[in-house]
Amino acid sequence: MAQQIPDCRLATIDAGPLVHTARPAEFHAALRSFGMDRDIDEPLADGVSSG
Repeated sequence: MAQQIPDCRLATIDAGPLVHTARPAEFHAALRSFGMDRDIDEPLADGVSSG
């Protein structure tokens, strides 16, 4: 699928379905590489915390 989307980047972390808990450092690094570096405990736009 990634090959079909122009300018697509695919990040793969070998960690199973709970990658964010199994390999948090690699997960956060992947998010940062896509420009998603907001603090996990920072409230979202609607005031709800994601952490």
